[in-house]
Amino acid sequence: MVLALLYPLVFVGCRSQASRECEAEFVSAQNVVRESPTITQESVEKGLVAVGKALSVCRGAKSDREVEQLESAEKQLKAQLQVLEERATHKVRRKPTAPEIAELESKGDPNCPAGQAYNQRDTSKQIRCTGPQVIDMSWQQAKEYYSNRGYSIHGGDEGQPGGARGGATLKAEYGGELLVFTFAIANDSQPPKCLTLYPPPGTSWQEATGRVTGVQPGRLKSSTPIKAARGNLSFRVDEDEHKVVVHIGDC
Repeated sequence: MVLALLYPLVFVGCRSQASRECEAEFVSAQNVVRESPTITQESVEKGLVAVGKALSVCRGAKSDREVEQLESAEKQLKAQLQVLEERATHKVRRKPTAPEIAELESKGDPNCPAGQAYNQRDTSKQIRCTGPQVIDMSWQQAKEYYSNRGYSIHGGDEGQPGGARGGATLKAEYGGELLVFTFAIANDSQPPKCLTLYPPPGTSWQEATGRVTGVQPGRLKSSTPIKAARGNLSFRVDEDEHKVVVHIGDC
C-alpha cells in the first residue's frame, strides 16, 4: 500500500480567496499523506484528518478537481485504515494446555455469552459459556468477541446511521448481518447505550435478538422491555416486507 494518493495539480489564472485556501489545504494534505516514512494506523489517521479538512474547504470553494482527488484519497485511506485495524485486532490463538482445558470444562468459558456452549476443538467436550451477554459487553469485549468470529469491525465514527444519536459507534458486519453498537464514548468500559441489529436473510428478529440478549426467542415480544444485567432495556422492532431492524436500549 502506498500513501502517495494525491497527485500534483497545476494552479493557474486568477483564483478567489476560497480557491487559494483550497489550494493551501490541498498541498498541506498532500504533504501529510506523502511524507510519512511508514504506514501505521497513526499515520493513516493523520492523513485522513488532513484530507478531511481539505475536503471541507475545497467543497466550500466548489473546486471540483481538488474535491475529486481528495474524495478518492479519503476512500483509499479509509480502506487502508480498515486493513490495519483488522491486522491489529487479529490474534493468533494459542493452543490451550491440558490444565486450561480442564478448567474450561469445570468452570466454563468467560469469553462467550452465558447460555451458549461449544465443543472444544481438541477434546470435542462441550464447554459452557459464562461471560456477559452481547448487550452487556463493553466496547473492547464486543470488538474482540466479533473479530474472533470473523466479523469485519469498524469503530469510532460519530452518530452513524442505524445507531442512537450521538456517542461513538462500533459496527460488526458479516455477510448480510450487521450489528451497530452505540456507546457513550469510544472504547467505553460500560455497555452500549443502544444496540441496533440488522439480521441476515432467513434469520428472524426473535432469533437475532435472542443471540445478543440471552432471552429465549419464544419469550420475546416487540415493544416489551428486555431484561439485561443492568436493568430493563427498551425494545423495538421495525419490520416491513423488505427489511427488519431491531433496536435495543436508548436508540
